[in-house]
Amino acid sequence: MIDGAMLTLEGLKSFRLAEVLPYTVQMPGGFYRGSFSLVINPDTWQSLSEQDRNAIMDVSGEKLSRLFGFMMDTVDVRGVEFAKEEGNTFIELPSEEVENFMQLAANLPSDWFEVAAAKDVDGEAARAFFLEQLQVVAGDDEGLSADDVVDPDA
Repeated sequence: MIDGAMLTLEGLKSFRLAEVLPYTVQMPGGFYRGSFSLVINPDTWQSLSEQDRNAIMDVSGEKLSRLFGFMMDTVDVRGVEFAKEEGNTFIELPSEEVENFMQLAANLPSDWFEVAAAKDVDGEAARAFFLEQLQVVAGDDEGLSADDVVDPDA
């Protein structure tokens, strides 16, 4: 028996959780974000024609990242709508519990810096670059809309 789970809001519909779990506790700002990577074996990549490699690169990188972000936002909204139709009750996590989570996570960056350093990676510089990139796109209005997606109802 499962009496709770930590998932993105899309799971309320895609896993049909709203049908069996009557409550959804939401953390202000969310608790985590998914990260996706598409990889290809270098030999396989080299076996593709230049035209095929260019076609893949044309739909990859930032463009694909924006599409994934749009899709995740869209399916989260659909998950909430589905849960509300099912009579789900939404509860915002109380501030003292948010603080408990923040304390639990407080050492994660420094712990990761140590792991990265053991692999000869400058974790602090990597994190700084990541945060810088977030700032670059934060005010960017180049997000996607439903019109940018081939089938927004899929």
